[in-house]
Amino acid sequence: MNPKNLIQVKTIEGDFADDSFIKKELPVILKAGCRNWVAFSKWTPEFFSSIYGNVEVPMSNYKKDPYQAAQTKPNLKIAEYLRSALGIAAGKSDENQDLYSAGWFFCRGYCELLKDVSVPPCFQENWADRVQKVIHFDTRSILFGHPKVESPLHTDSFFVSTWFAMIRGQKRMRLVPPEYTQYVQNGFNVYDDKLVDELGAHGVPVYDCVIEEGDVVWFPPGWWHHVKNDTFTISLTTNFVSHYHFLPFEQQVRAVLMKPILNLAKVKEDCVLKTAKDRENLVNFDHSSKAVVDSYFVRNEAKFLAHFQSELAKTERLLAHLQH
Repeated sequence: MNPKNLIQVKTIEGDFADDSFIKKELPVILKAGCRNWVAFSKWTPEFFSSIYGNVEVPMSNYKKDPYQAAQTKPNLKIAEYLRSALGIAAGKSDENQDLYSAGWFFCRGYCELLKDVSVPPCFQENWADRVQKVIHFDTRSILFGHPKVESPLHTDSFFVSTWFAMIRGQKRMRLVPPEYTQYVQNGFNVYDDKLVDELGAHGVPVYDCVIEEGDVVWFPPGWWHHVKNDTFTISLTTNFVSHYHFLPFEQQVRAVLMKPILNLAKVKEDCVLKTAKDRENLVNFDHSSKAVVDSYFVRNEAKFLAHFQSELAKTERLLAHLQH
């Protein structure tokens, strides 16, 4: 018997032009949301093996290490992995059964595959794509899987929402809202009904859904999700940022950019200013006056200062509005 605190994810149908569900901040399934894509008929194991078979993709082993760093993951050729995955799904092989091709960032050289994708209207304004011009991070990946592998409970970086399209096969997903983060952690098995009952005793809801072939599922930022493969699967996942959720996303991207700036400031303290007898007043600071003049240092610093003063004023107004 299913735990009492399981909530079924809502299913919607239509042309998916209405994005009002995003403001409701609850996961949804767009029924048959990718059935009209070119990819739905084109992206088969045979297609990927014949065209991209020699491409090497990273393999995750979540059973061995749920926190596996990207640089430590082994690579395997797509054709080899698909052969193993199909054999496992058919019950004819156990080769590579713990390996999951859980993220081929195909836009690093194979963007032609995007021509086969018809992004639903409700996801076409993705502010994460605009930010790509400032800092690069991968937002789209193709996953190949089989019933022996899964993605343990986790949240996605940068406080993005996510939508993914079920091109081949079927997955199951259980989700926990971010306001209950204190009750869960990476790797929790929310398919363990005893654990789900324990969460329910604390008032924690667990959302449940089956993503069938041709469906698209979306879940809001910060939601914990545990995804299982019921069959051999091919899916496309996309990190999505709506205008409604942009502020925390931008802050987390900014934090990444700030780290090297702060480290550079430390180098400035240790190196450039080390000759000053009084660092507060820069008394007897030893520097090249010619270099300062020739590089327009003073003018550029004035521009930086004006920019940051303006940004500070804007941020103070924004915080006042948000706290009102």
